[in-house]
Amino acid sequence: TTTTVVGRVCVAMEGLNLDDVETVAVSYPDGQAPGNQVVVSAQYTYNYITPLGDIADFFSGGTFPDMLSLSTSTDMRLE
Repeated sequence: TTTTVVGRVCVAMEGLNLDDVETVAVSYPDGQAPGNQVVVSAQYTYNYITPLGDIADFFSGGTFPDMLSLSTSTDMRLE
């Protein structure tokens, strides 16, 4: 189920702040029948915890963002 998939994505993000998870989406482009495709995507906002952001901001003239928005997706066949 979609709820199970979202739960497993959150478990896989162990060590990350789950408050920074923007979205976890599950889609079934061809329906939920066995053999059809399921796509799971996630977006996460990464806030710098080291002075790396400040250092990069200094060298970029203030154009370096305060955070990064990371995203990933994968697709598999339903069994």
